[in-house]
Amino acid sequence: MGHPAISVVIRTLNEEQWLGPLLTALRSQKYPKLDLIVVDSGSIDRTREIAAVHCDQVLDIQSDSFSYGYALNFGIGRARADLVAILSAHTMPLDEHWIARLSAPFGVDPAKSGLALTYGKQRGNHVTKLSEDMDFHRQYPDRSRRQRGQEYFCNNANSLIRKDLWKLHPFDETLPGLEDMAWAKHWMDEGFEIEYVADAGILHIHEESWQQVRRRFRREALAARMSQIDLPRATAVVAKEIRAFGHDLVEVVRRASPAASMQAARYRYCKALGTIDGLRTPVQTNRAAGNGQERGEYRALEVQGKNQARMVWRTIPQLKPNEVLIRVSYVGICQTDLEVLRATLTYYRNGQARHPLVPGHEYSGVIVKTGANVETLAAGDNVVGECILSCGVCADCLANRRTACKQRREVGVVNFNGACAEYLVLPARFVHKLPAGVSLLSACTVEPLAVTVKGLNRLGLRHAREAGRSRVLVVGAGALGNLCAQVAHVFGHRVSVVDRIEDRLKPLKPITESIHAALPDNLDRFEYVIECTGSATLAQQLVEQTATGSSVLFLGFPYARLAWDIEQLVAQDKRFVGSVGSDYDTFESAIKLLPSLDLSLFNQTVLELQEWEHAYRIHETKRHLKIKLRVAPAGDATPSRSTTDHSLETAH
Repeated sequence: MGHPAISVVIRTLNEEQWLGPLLTALRSQKYPKLDLIVVDSGSIDRTREIAAVHCDQVLDIQSDSFSYGYALNFGIGRARADLVAILSAHTMPLDEHWIARLSAPFGVDPAKSGLALTYGKQRGNHVTKLSEDMDFHRQYPDRSRRQRGQEYFCNNANSLIRKDLWKLHPFDETLPGLEDMAWAKHWMDEGFEIEYVADAGILHIHEESWQQVRRRFRREALAARMSQIDLPRATAVVAKEIRAFGHDLVEVVRRASPAASMQAARYRYCKALGTIDGLRTPVQTNRAAGNGQERGEYRALEVQGKNQARMVWRTIPQLKPNEVLIRVSYVGICQTDLEVLRATLTYYRNGQARHPLVPGHEYSGVIVKTGANVETLAAGDNVVGECILSCGVCADCLANRRTACKQRREVGVVNFNGACAEYLVLPARFVHKLPAGVSLLSACTVEPLAVTVKGLNRLGLRHAREAGRSRVLVVGAGALGNLCAQVAHVFGHRVSVVDRIEDRLKPLKPITESIHAALPDNLDRFEYVIECTGSATLAQQLVEQTATGSSVLFLGFPYARLAWDIEQLVAQDKRFVGSVGSDYDTFESAIKLLPSLDLSLFNQTVLELQEWEHAYRIHETKRHLKIKLRVAPAGDATPSRSTTDHSLETAH
């Protein structure tokens, strides 16, 4: 008798403790060759190293993209077999016949079995909490059974599915849990059956904090409601856990382990509390708030190729559990947006980034929907979002060098659609809630302000009350230069500014010690110099003429090749610093600084999103400190599709 081919998919995140023994046990199964696949979502321990020794494929997904359904879909999509086993990384088969028994109900031709899924027994080990072990015995009895009708219960910690059915209906990537039961429900409602296989057992090893226990059951209750799986009312949940606690106490006596009674009480409390929390948490449909459309359309400016862009209509995507949907209010235009359009950024020249892409990385907006796992943000919050989306788990990220992250994406710049659109989906960890009183128009200046703060941090320019007053020269009074001058003034330093355009200097005159149309002759009187123009000529002068012991920050982009006299650099004790981008901490600092700054010129020129082409042109005239596009002003939650043809091509 032949055996159907089987792939085993295992989701991992920092699983080095149990993964090695599990993979060794899988290679010892009495079954023809198994195809072992690990889908890792950002482990920083030895998980990937261990997996590489044993597995046929080790796949990586972004931690910000993780959901249980997404990780499974990613792995199953690359599985070569017709049957796919799904196994938790912190499990252990009870014997070498586990996979043979789990697959036996499918027979030699799974398509004729009438089954969609099988799942097996689970038991705890010595680290398992007593109450959870008791639940395992109730949920996974010693007798197999075939489930029909609305018996949807199953568990992906130990299951096997048909890939042909998965192709027709993948796992739901929006759920925070119970993707297994939602999938089983779909196929059982279509007339298929699932089978519980009692002798295909595993040890399931949970080492969770009490907070993790509570969150697990909250996720599951929320997911059940999202999947329209019936749940008991809160009072019934409490009654059920009280009864279960009574059974736990009997087991405590049987095991002669009085200390376990307190642990059992805490487990039942956290389970009940988490479940009730999930029952009461609002379940949002896949709908943009207020537009009355499921999977509604929204307008976006899409750069489709070099010097080609047009307004298009996109579909609002489903949210993964850790994402938020933002209705964009305002987006600022920066030179980088034009470089994305013209494909002149290095990322585009070397193929690291490509079109099509929606530009826009200086933005503000209002949250209209949150993923099921998001607890720190809510619909209705006014927010801003970061530009650089680093992985958060690589060596560079862990060393706080997020701009060096090899997997980073940049909103509206590198491989992540930006905010020149009515809606933007973003991982919640890159989103910052605005305090009351901060206008959304001003708030889209937070991103360049965060870039400024990061640069000043790298320069070492601290508040005068900590380090004493210093003389600071800002070269270039464009948007970044203006912000640098204002922040240095707020920090209590004596600020001078250089710019050829008089209209840029006038607004800064009240807060500056002096203003200049060209570099002053006495550069040696400045302890700190900030270059914001990107001029190679000016940069060379600063390298050569700044004072001994001075610090120079280069914020401008791009520079030509410069000649550096390293001997002079050392002999004169100078420090030259480059800075780019921002991070979570500098965003938080920028939000706090925002009310202290005069942003009137930043908010002076506002056009509509569909006027983007005109906005790009006037940006290049440099007559305006900042051009902002109004996308969906606060209170206007209903983007309506116009019959007007918004297709445009640039004239560049």
